[in-house]
Amino acid sequence: LFEHVAAGVYISSKEGKFLDANPALLEMMGYADKNEFLNLDLARDIYRKAEERSVFQEMIEKSGRVIDYEVDFRKKDGTPIPVLLTAHVRYDPEGRVLGYEGICLDQSQRKRMERELKNAHDFLNNVIQSSPNPIMGTDMRGKIIIWNQGAEETLGYHASDVIGEMNVQGIYLD
Repeated sequence: LFEHVAAGVYISSKEGKFLDANPALLEMMGYADKNEFLNLDLARDIYRKAEERSVFQEMIEKSGRVIDYEVDFRKKDGTPIPVLLTAHVRYDPEGRVLGYEGICLDQSQRKRMERELKNAHDFLNNVIQSSPNPIMGTDMRGKIIIWNQGAEETLGYHASDVIGEMNVQGIYLD
């Protein structure tokens, strides 16, 4: 499982060195040589912001695990890569923290899709808001969720007074 799973899997020391990493993690991070990867310092070479390693350690040591911690890593070529970490603490027989084991999931595609969706939303919103014609939209129950400048000028209601506050039936009753 460790060698063949498509997600990046690792074991690291508390001091900040990888003790083992699977091929998927090496590939995700742009490393061909496993020994080179195992010699990296996590805070300095992997985390884009070194202080995020400390935040991770604080969180995981407090509760024994971290689930879906979003952080930016740095690939071998220096490009940032957003990852989602899920990990747990490894303890010695006396209960002292030895290090951590976990899974890293590449979030690049999800982040790219979120940006594209936001750009499409912003474009559509700009078209609606800049139209001189009144444009309003409602949810399935008639609650107003879109109200542009044209609607303000034509119907006399300010967007802040109708969006989420008024049902479209109230507009037609006047």
